[in-house]
Amino acid sequence: MDADVRIAIDGFNLAMPHGTGVATYGRALGDAITGLGARLDGVFGIPVGANPDLREILFYEAMGRGIPDDPGLPAVRAVRQWFARYRRAKVFDVPTRGLIVQDMLERRLPQFDRIMSSARLFERADRYFVRTGRFLTIRVANPPDIMHWTYPVPIRMLGTRNVYTLHDLVPLKLPYATLDRKRLYYRMIQAIVRDADHVCTVSESSRGDVIAQFGIAGDRITNTYQSVSTTQPRDDRLGDITAVFGLKPKGYFLYYGAIEPKKNVGRLIEAYLGSQVAAQSAKLAGGGNAIAAGLGDYERLRMQQEFLSKRYDAASAAFEAARQQAVRQQLYVVRIVDANMPVRSEYPKRALSLLTLFIALMVLYGLGWLVAAGVREHAS
Repeated sequence: MDADVRIAIDGFNLAMPHGTGVATYGRALGDAITGLGARLDGVFGIPVGANPDLREILFYEAMGRGIPDDPGLPAVRAVRQWFARYRRAKVFDVPTRGLIVQDMLERRLPQFDRIMSSARLFERADRYFVRTGRFLTIRVANPPDIMHWTYPVPIRMLGTRNVYTLHDLVPLKLPYATLDRKRLYYRMIQAIVRDADHVCTVSESSRGDVIAQFGIAGDRITNTYQSVSTTQPRDDRLGDITAVFGLKPKGYFLYYGAIEPKKNVGRLIEAYLGSQVAAQSAKLAGGGNAIAAGLGDYERLRMQQEFLSKRYDAASAAFEAARQQAVRQQLYVVRIVDANMPVRSEYPKRALSLLTLFIALMVLYGLGWLVAAGVREHAS
């Protein structure tokens, strides 16, 4: 690839302190771009300020400690956000002078040739999309040849080709497994499919889902598959894994990711129990690690699972019955004390009311007398 070609990726997930699977995708994409000889730019949403001397410091502070909260009282922040609606998003270049020790962040960020950042860019774009239904347009000096958004975000860069990666349609395929706002998510995917210069995805299944649900042409969406980049030779770690965990090569499954419903971790565990990968090199029967040796334990676990599942269903039914009974009992109105006359009334306070009225009348009388006296004196 020509070294003059510049490709930018967003830092929406790269800036998260704990990272995500999308952050891993972004790092691998950045390594692939630089590996092809192209120049790599990064677009972040970190507040770096207008002072060029502080931008690099503030950028790496946020990368290490997380993006700071918007300062000020809630009312002040609300007013600031309201005025920000009518201001263009400013994108600042972050100078990379090599003054910051980046050893702790080396594995989190690819090697950028240029870093750009706009304060809370992604939050602002989300609010703008909620309010208007349109993507936030950003302008940068000397834009890259391609802007690759590694996650579905409602942003487009002016003066370049905008490419978006749709990793999956889990919020629409499994709506009960995520907390996304489904209407907004659906409209955003619709806009991406309609307006993007190209769409990428990471599996044939996801590609088929996008084509089937949104009708995108097959030549406008490409499956790049999911990948990772490793800088350390694989053999250097094999001995450590065996020594620390007692795991041999090809003898285990490795799950790396968040524990959440959409990850389907339960089926992965079932696959592990069903495959018995540690015994695949052994005989079908016989030996401590063979499949037959583990079938008894597996069946015992299955029986325990069914038994506990039934107990859970019974407990749930009992809980629901008790809850409905409590609701019914709350509907009864029981008279505790009969209504009667008070022993002594506190209000109105008659003496205080009469005194207040007397003083008010005396004041009015005095004012009237003074006015009459002044009129008589003026007439004489």
